[in-house]
Amino acid sequence: MNQFQLVCILSIIAIAYAGGDAKDKEKKDAKFIEDCQKETNASDDDVEEFEEYEFPKTKTQACLVTCYYKKTGVIKDDNTINMDKALEELAEVEKEDKETHGKLKEILKDCNTKYTPTKECDSIKVYTDCIQKSAKEAGIPLDE
Repeated sequence: MNQFQLVCILSIIAIAYAGGDAKDKEKKDAKFIEDCQKETNASDDDVEEFEEYEFPKTKTQACLVTCYYKKTGVIKDDNTINMDKALEELAEVEKEDKETHGKLKEILKDCNTKYTPTKECDSIKVYTDCIQKSAKEAGIPLDE
């Protein structure tokens, strides 16, 4: 499992919005990313790292991630995680690997209990750090 799949789970989970075909989703994604780059003053490098499914390392990158997932419905306006959307997206992993799906489902739920959002857009980094650490501990490989 690579970082893309894990980040997608974030719901950490690209394309958490309903409806449309793959091209439609790609267009929505591109628009969301473009809008979020402007809203967060993210650099092209920040966007490139996001598109390469890297976990956020800076406040700007975390704010870009938060903006994107708010637009997809994975993160609510109060910066809490919409677990229904996150788990909905996790269903895609189940098709590929039921064991990994089970582990990731528990990781998402556990990290959600440890995550206390703030009004700051970069508070999502606490959640993604928890997912990354827990996935490693569970033996789910991540590309570094």
